[in-house]
Amino acid sequence: MKSHRERLQFYAAECCETQQDYAEMMAEIASYDDDRCAEECKKIEAFKGFAETLKSQMAQAPAGTDVADLPIVQAESKATDLEISGNNSHSKH
Repeated sequence: MKSHRERLQFYAAECCETQQDYAEMMAEIASYDDDRCAEECKKIEAFKGFAETLKSQMAQAPAGTDVADLPIVQAESKATDLEISGNNSHSKH
């Protein structure tokens, strides 16, 4: 199994459009400790899951459906609203 650092390097190779972008991303990844690599991998995996679900829901939605009306977008929006309202209540204390 690949290490988190190796997985980040693989993602960089997939996503960077230019050699300069790739070199900069590789330098940034090299500066991460193992915990940071693991955190970044979790973020990427979560985003990939969201993107796959969004793509699937768009394919199944009737023509002309607004992206904001898709269940995955509504769920994410609700979660974000709850997080913001929770953070605001903590900051007032």
